[in-house]
Amino acid sequence: MNSRIVFGCLLAFVVACGALVAQRDGAIRIPKVERATVLDDKGLKQWAEFEAKECPKCLGTTTHECEHCKELEHGKECLECDFTRRSVCRLCAGSGKTYDPLEWAVCPGCMGGTVFPCLLCLNEGDLAVNGLKGRRRCESCKKAGGFKCSVCKGKRRVRGLVLKPNLSRASLRALTAAKANVEKSLQMLKDFTPSTNTNKDLKAYEQALAPVGRELPAMRQAKTMVSTVLKAMSKGDHWTQNATRKASGFQRFSIYHQVYLMHQLQVLDLCIARAEFNQKASKKLIP
Repeated sequence: MNSRIVFGCLLAFVVACGALVAQRDGAIRIPKVERATVLDDKGLKQWAEFEAKECPKCLGTTTHECEHCKELEHGKECLECDFTRRSVCRLCAGSGKTYDPLEWAVCPGCMGGTVFPCLLCLNEGDLAVNGLKGRRRCESCKKAGGFKCSVCKGKRRVRGLVLKPNLSRASLRALTAAKANVEKSLQMLKDFTPSTNTNKDLKAYEQALAPVGRELPAMRQAKTMVSTVLKAMSKGDHWTQNATRKASGFQRFSIYHQVYLMHQLQVLDLCIARAEFNQKASKKLIP
């Protein structure tokens, strides 16, 4: 399968799952992150109290059609919704409301679904064997139809940036350094192209996530999850086209991680703009 076609299909999947990405000319884009500020009595910008709004995906209902099992033809189990065909909203984690972008983000391990799909059996849990009756248990997911997310552990969202002493009080220098690391990881993910050597690909992918490991703990956990899933998929290497399916796994993880990093990059831009404003305003306060 052409890598561009694979990328387009995966991108469309993320659009459907999280309402997070818009596709234009093959690029990944996310909605603009906004966060209000107020001026204190010294003329410095402080973060305003966050006002939650209705979730744009579930419209406040807290649930939606399960994206993991809605198209299953043979599967009878679902790690996300217990095969009820309705799942907790992936975007708002079942709250029905938006959450503070300074604190939370959709999980980069599962894009809010609590499970990463098995791309060997396509979530079915088993596969058809040419020339034989019946279906054979999937060696990759062990008939589960996917892999439980080890990043959010079922919570669908994760904490964002971790800076000292905290994000609100971090220095302009620390914020700028964190932004440089996020941009470096983003570029490395965009440049990453999977080969047919899974171990080599895993090392290259881990290097792409390494720059943000300190500021974004979720990415350290994501690195472990990528290794677990792709090594499990390698157990199906005797199946035709599994190399393409593993490449699709890397591409899907890459999209998830780029979405998360792009969100955090916007948060950093907001923090940097506030810090720069306050730095200039503080100089004017000095007699």
